[in-house]
Amino acid sequence: MENLHTARRYVPALMPDADYLPHIYHLRALAWERSPDGDMINRGLYPAGWTDALDATATHWIICNEVGDLIASARLNVLTDLNELLPVEEYTSYVIEIGKPIACMSRLVTHPDYRNLGLSHEMDKVRIAFAEAGSVRSMVGIAGDLGISRLEKLGFVHRFSFLDKTYTTNPRGARSHLMVLDIESRAI
Repeated sequence: MENLHTARRYVPALMPDADYLPHIYHLRALAWERSPDGDMINRGLYPAGWTDALDATATHWIICNEVGDLIASARLNVLTDLNELLPVEEYTSYVIEIGKPIACMSRLVTHPDYRNLGLSHEMDKVRIAFAEAGSVRSMVGIAGDLGISRLEKLGFVHRFSFLDKTYTTNPRGARSHLMVLDIESRAI
């Protein structure tokens, strides 16, 4: 069946004001609920939506449909050190030498009815362009198994895998991957 939303090109925009944040939190819970990891993040476990401390300092992008409904969101934080993102014990066994400050892409979600339209790629492109225009030297993304190839196509390099115990009911944790993009070398 043809997707009814293919005729329109959706464009990311900077979040105009903080009034959008509760809608972003709810979209995250809905998007994860309808994914293979729906047991970890869903509207039942997060009835007020899914948020964390990095939302307060992030730059957020949104995509809305033709009637103004939020259909995708993503954020970018500028960090002075990787330990602002990951608990130190997650990466102490790895040598992580990346330029600072660091831009961190995270919390990219698309409404289930609008998937497979290239919205994730559009969100990635605007966040990379924003980072390249700023003072950051490196960019990181935390990806699940399915996100590795998407970030590699954008020039990110897989640095290491770890078990993330933050949002899972599995006591061993969920496998995540730290991906790094060297912004400095792209500017040359």
